Amino acid sequence: MIASLTLAESELWTERVKIIIVCTDQLIQDKVLNDENFRKLKYYYTDDQIVEFCMLVGHYVMVAMTINTCGIQPEA
Repeated sequence: MIASLTLAESELWTERVKIIIVCTDQLIQDKVLNDENFRKLKYYYTDDQIVEFCMLVGHYVMVAMTINTCGIQPEA
């Protein structure tokens, strides 16, 4: 299941989850959602949930950036 996260079109996911995977990829790569994906998010999620989703993605990008910059190694 974890490996299928790289494939938004996987049969394992509902349409609701697929749009989250696609939008997560787009936010990380482009730092913005296109109109089509934003519309798809709006179909499944409230405005508050979309804001929380964007904040969550941004938070994890920031954490990864900090870990990489500081050279923090994973615990053994």
